[in-house]
Amino acid sequence: MFNPLTEKILSFPSTLVSAIEVADYDRDGYPDFLMTGVEPQPGGTSRPYHALFHNLNGTGFEEQKRNN
Repeated sequence: MFNPLTEKILSFPSTLVSAIEVADYDRDGYPDFLMTGVEPQPGGTSRPYHALFHNLNGTGFEEQKRNN
């Protein structure tokens, strides 16, 4: 069985501090996750980061919403 959490490399932004929470937010039987953290910016500054990743029925993830 394909496990997208362990068998597919995901590309995430560089974060200084981050946390991930796993939940099935859309109740389709596949775990989705929310990533939060602090994203470095040019000039030595940083900003909060958060993104919601939707599980595509066990075949991978799609970034649904991200702060910009």
